[in-house]
Amino acid sequence: ALNSQRLARAPGEEFVYSDLSMITMMHVVGSIARAKAYVDEGELLPECVRGHFGSASSAKGRGRRAASNVGADAELFETASSLSQCYYEAFARKFVFSRRQGEGGAADEFMGFRLPPSLWHQAAPTWNDTQSGFPGECVAPFRERVLQGEVSDGNAYALGGVAGHAGLFATAPHLHAIMRQ
Repeated sequence: ALNSQRLARAPGEEFVYSDLSMITMMHVVGSIARAKAYVDEGELLPECVRGHFGSASSAKGRGRRAASNVGADAELFETASSLSQCYYEAFARKFVFSRRQGEGGAADEFMGFRLPPSLWHQAAPTWNDTQSGFPGECVAPFRERVLQGEVSDGNAYALGGVAGHAGLFATAPHLHAIMRQ
């Protein structure tokens, strides 16, 4: 699907933001993590393996409307390997997030994708998705609530909250530790 993408405009004609490069990177990292056995099947999250997060179709399957800004990228999401996404999440959890736990904060602080609902109240609200016209994002609300503890990026949401370009939940000290690397 990625190889069939065509430019809508000539290079330099207009800047249009796209998440495709980082979403593609997520699948490349996940595929390599699987092929090189950096992560084994037992380290995958059960909800990922069961398909409870992944493509836009799984978001729709959970009764959620896909983000309106997914648009032409929806076909890419539909055909992308959700298994590589599972391996990407496990790789990041194993080699990035777990190594940061306890650095600059309590060992029980969460760092990763898909903040558990029991911790949502500890996260800062990121977006009021009850109003239209937020610059750079969806032109119309699609979740129709204030977002707190869940990814606000529409493409990352359509991917189930695990994406190469958005969706990380962490404390400021944990982010500082990553930036020091």
